[in-house]
Amino acid sequence: MSNAYVGISVITSIYNKSIYLDDYFNSLMKQSFRNFEVICVDDCSTDDSMEHLNELTRNNPQFKIIKNEVNSGASVSRNKAIDICQGKYICFLDADDCFRSDAFEKLWNIAEKYKLDGIFFSASEYSEDLKKELKCIQYKKKYPICDGKTIISLLYKNNEYQSACGFQLWNLQYIKKINARFYPGIVYEDTLFTLQTLLKASKITAISDNIYIYRKCEGSVSRSLGIHQLESCLIIYGILCNMEKEYIYDKRVYYEICKRLELFKNRIKHIICTEQDKVRNLVFDKKLSGILKPFLEMCNYPYIRELSPEEKEKIKKASKVYVFGDGIIAEETLSLLKKEDINIDSVIVSEVSSNIWRGYKVISVDDLYDKGVVIISVTSKWRQSIECKLKDSGNETIFITK
Repeated sequence: MSNAYVGISVITSIYNKSIYLDDYFNSLMKQSFRNFEVICVDDCSTDDSMEHLNELTRNNPQFKIIKNEVNSGASVSRNKAIDICQGKYICFLDADDCFRSDAFEKLWNIAEKYKLDGIFFSASEYSEDLKKELKCIQYKKKYPICDGKTIISLLYKNNEYQSACGFQLWNLQYIKKINARFYPGIVYEDTLFTLQTLLKASKITAISDNIYIYRKCEGSVSRSLGIHQLESCLIIYGILCNMEKEYIYDKRVYYEICKRLELFKNRIKHIICTEQDKVRNLVFDKKLSGILKPFLEMCNYPYIRELSPEEKEKIKKASKVYVFGDGIIAEETLSLLKKEDINIDSVIVSEVSSNIWRGYKVISVDDLYDKGVVIISVTSKWRQSIECKLKDSGNETIFITK
């Protein structure tokens, strides 16, 4: 397609996704809008992703496959693809996700009609464990066509701001004009890219059309913890601190930047708490060490309290021990229990979206047949309703959140 006009360029970074490539490829081949190209960048996969992809795309000129010389991360892969794209618009599709068959047609028609810099669109979450679609990540309000700062303000007001680059379409000329790129070598890279592109956009909107299917997999990079995540969070936190100062007088965007800042502050605290032994022996450069130092001084467990001697005794005597929740608070609880040498049987959630979480079996309250002690690890907002439901089932409860 090198000599032809291309409508949309699809960018995909691939690393060990061979088992999902059939679904990925089929979702692209079923598009009603046919004027697109796909730039696939293999990030040194160790499975047969390259062989599988080459087989699927053989003799298909819409696909261009390139391979990184060394494993470099999604940011570097996407930036390489942006540099060689030929489409009028670009979008991002992870190799384990899919587009609905009318996705490109809808996006093209809207973008062309209103001459937009970008579009934010809605998506569905697909549970790999349960093999079904779950909740919708959706823009429920009707949004006008406006500049990027205004759309940030409106999304913040409605609590519908999403930074995932997979749920976005951008005009390539606009991306090149502002030199928008992904920060290399980090995770959560979407955060900075999305803010960077939105802050300078003149014409953008968000639509309720659900056209992307996001696959939720236990243990994915975006859902795991570790030292690399900590370094990434520190880098992003430092950049957001500078943005907070820059936009302090622009209330359209200031509050969303503060919200992102608080999110990464909590992530940093959480990683420090769950990886304390490793973190305290780390050596970062001077800038990152300066950001990290106050967190080390304040952190123990930011969300939960210590168990009392009586509670520890109650837990150790119980025939079954459960943790209610699957968020940051529950992760801290698991870390604390591990330190106390307390094993749990299962994780309880209100709605099961995965059979396994952090290595533990996941069950719903309705499947809680064996009575025991449930350590409730959610925000205080849900405490009363959860405690009532669990006590009605004959279980003892301990609320551990501060």
